[in-house]
Amino acid sequence: MEQARIKWLDALKLFAIFLVLWGHAVQHLLSSEYWDEPVYRIIYSFHMPLFMTISGFFGAKLSSIPFTIVLFRKFRQLLLPAISFGLIYCIIVTCAGNLGGGGIWFFIHSFWFLKSLFLCSITYCIASKVPKYTLFAVVLSLIVSQVIPFCAFDRMYPCFIFGVALYKYFDYFQKNIRVMLAVSASIFIVMLVKFDASFLKGFNSDAIKSFDLMEIGRYLYVRYYRILMGFAGSMTFIALFYSLSRWIPNSKLGDTLCKYGKYTLGIYILQTFFLEMILRDNLSCDGLSFCIFNFIVAPLISSCVLIICLVCIKIIHCSPIASWLLLGESFPREK
Repeated sequence: MEQARIKWLDALKLFAIFLVLWGHAVQHLLSSEYWDEPVYRIIYSFHMPLFMTISGFFGAKLSSIPFTIVLFRKFRQLLLPAISFGLIYCIIVTCAGNLGGGGIWFFIHSFWFLKSLFLCSITYCIASKVPKYTLFAVVLSLIVSQVIPFCAFDRMYPCFIFGVALYKYFDYFQKNIRVMLAVSASIFIVMLVKFDASFLKGFNSDAIKSFDLMEIGRYLYVRYYRILMGFAGSMTFIALFYSLSRWIPNSKLGDTLCKYGKYTLGIYILQTFFLEMILRDNLSCDGLSFCIFNFIVAPLISSCVLIICLVCIKIIHCSPIASWLLLGESFPREK
């Protein structure tokens, strides 16, 4: 059961990172407003909450690990690659004569999910170590998270805790898998119908300064709608992949595909350079029809970028130092 559980989760992670590539292809290879693209909206309605829920599922064990170990380990796994690639980008743009602006902005704002996951992991680890009042501390940390918008922490931390709860009540989840899948899928589909472009557009900060209650209410409605939709979408695909786990090929091909799901961090980082920068600046798909681009070209480009990222990860693995700096792996890298 433990081996099967890891296998279907790896397959789910590979599916989720492919959605990241697909969504970024739609976002960066068309000149139209990406939030007006239906495929983009569907993907972005749940794919990052899904990643954070999976992270929370694995992060549930942080409560039994000393805080200092968690702090240093998560810094190595999450922040060190973000810092390393951020510095590489700053060097590139500086050498290209773009001193300052673009490089500094990239260094601060890039790889937001890794920074958000670091905050989620550390926050939960601290809250879970409060003796006798662990539940109260976790609930309090959830409340506090709602006033910290940095790196979408206010939306991602509830998803992380959702993953922790899923881990702790996994036996119940297994016994009621069909009901969970049917209910969560129904809720997700109903919520998806109303998920229009307005849910992805930025919030006007002037509304807070002017105490515009209507705008603030709209902001809170959008935030919690997206959080609940993230719960429903995450549960739908977690339940779906768990239900299909018995049919995941027990073959070399199946094992290889599932293994690639372990490299999501490296793929997430490297695709930033290949897809969000190189292809964005050199390829436009505006002339293609909706169906051709969204369901043929974009998935093909995403597959090619995925393969390129995997090749680059394999090359990085040739050096323990590079694996440590760029992929956050232990040094020397465990084999």
